[in-house]
Amino acid sequence: MIQNITVQEEATSCGPNQCVLNSNDTKTIEDNCNGVNSCLVDYNFTSACLLGLRYMNLSYTCKHENRTSVSTFEKDFGDWVNVSSKNVEWIRLASVLDHNGGDSRGYSITATSTVDANVTARIYTDNEFMEPICLSLWYQLYGDCHDCSFSIYTMYDGYHSLLFTTEADSTSINQWENISVDVYEHVSFNLALEANFTDRKSNTVCSILVDDTSIAYRPCEGKCNHKLYQLKHEQKGKRKCPF
Repeated sequence: MIQNITVQEEATSCGPNQCVLNSNDTKTIEDNCNGVNSCLVDYNFTSACLLGLRYMNLSYTCKHENRTSVSTFEKDFGDWVNVSSKNVEWIRLASVLDHNGGDSRGYSITATSTVDANVTARIYTDNEFMEPICLSLWYQLYGDCHDCSFSIYTMYDGYHSLLFTTEADSTSINQWENISVDVYEHVSFNLALEANFTDRKSNTVCSILVDDTSIAYRPCEGKCNHKLYQLKHEQKGKRKCPF
């Protein structure tokens, strides 16, 4: 279901500074776009702020399905709890442009290193999970980040299991990347995000950013993540995919 509809003006001197749709136009979009991933809106709008524009892009955000938890980090850490670290830790910071392509600097969680030493920062989910879930998030390696990595783990009974990892030489520096990972264990588990900085040869700033994490109680694509279970097969022995 549609939760919010916005009209965003591009960098131009034309048109109003702010455009809010009237109730008739809002209902038109809701009636024709609810229940679909995308829709073509080709109707006669009556909102005064739209009448003088020659073309426009409209975007809408949807209400999330039941039992899906989303952390935007705009107000707090959401589903995540910081773990104390001697040298570096995850903080909320509005330092870079949001991943949605707009001009705003939205809040994300950021781990930053400026020291020439091996340091690691971890942040855990506040809740434990006992069933298959799908973790989705946006991440970015920012600045002089050529000696760092970002990883995702499951944590249980004092052990940790790697779900995903990427290094600076395998991703685009200063660009947001989106991933979804299927997660399942036979015991209750937490999720952990880890920023790891190795012995860096530069004293310039290196940061790892994470934004808009989503935890859904279902498989990511309705099928088994074979790459993940190949990894688990190597670690724990063969077992059937639960999805």
